[in-house]
Amino acid sequence: MACTQKVRETLLKLDSVQEVAVDFETKLATVKAKAGSELARDTVESALKGAGFELSAFELVKAQ
Repeated sequence: MACTQKVRETLLKLDSVQEVAVDFETKLATVKAKAGSELARDTVESALKGAGFELSAFELVKAQ
């Protein structure tokens, strides 16, 4: 599961990211932003592309 770890580490390097969970089987990464931070699709996509991965979908869910 080296890919899972690489995706996780890549996303954790982003300043606004607090927590990352990656599911290799579903190819889904769940990312929790730090309180008061914004996390843009372009930022996530650029980071993943730089690590050799592709972003196929992005959904921003605001904490309530």
